[in-house]
Amino acid sequence: GTVTTNKVTVCVLVDESGSMGGKREKTARDAAILLYESLKDLCGIDLFIYGHTADMTEYGSTEVRSYIEPGKNNKLSLCNIQARWENRDGDAILGVARRVRKHTQDKCLMFVLSDGQPSARGYWGDAAIDDSAQKIQQAKALGFDIMQITISGNISHTKRMFGKDYIDLRDSVDELPEKLGKLIRDHVMKNKTTTMTT
Repeated sequence: GTVTTNKVTVCVLVDESGSMGGKREKTARDAAILLYESLKDLCGIDLFIYGHTADMTEYGSTEVRSYIEPGKNNKLSLCNIQARWENRDGDAILGVARRVRKHTQDKCLMFVLSDGQPSARGYWGDAAIDDSAQKIQQAKALGFDIMQITISGNISHTKRMFGKDYIDLRDSVDELPEKLGKLIRDHVMKNKTTTMTT
């Protein structure tokens, strides 16, 4: 017989806002590198890693940096992940989901690394949290499972945006492998479909 297996896509989106400075910046960068090293050689998994900030170039803008995607696979680029300016989480999540969809229609698990606090010019407080929650739902409708990795952040805001789909990570990446291992394996096994033909 013939066995065919669908691919699974993993996307990592890193908040590069100013509030992610210091220990949060290092933890986010370490987590992105850990995910890259853990997944890059697994058969049947396509990996995308992006960073996002806002208002750097102009008011109301959301800037997305591509670190890892098809045709761009230099792991040293991940060393450039850093705290920058502001963050419009909802715009970034939905924008990246649409960008990944231009490369693949496979099912996707997206990890969002941030402190759980959307904040930019004209985009903050309850309105920003509600907007992010709505755009997360829109991204899910595109075939994305979305998991927040909250780095020393506001868990109440995280719950409002992501519901139960989050991992509470403190100032160190040391606890991340144990928390992520089972989650990734379960997702990959759940979303891979195998067909036997004779």
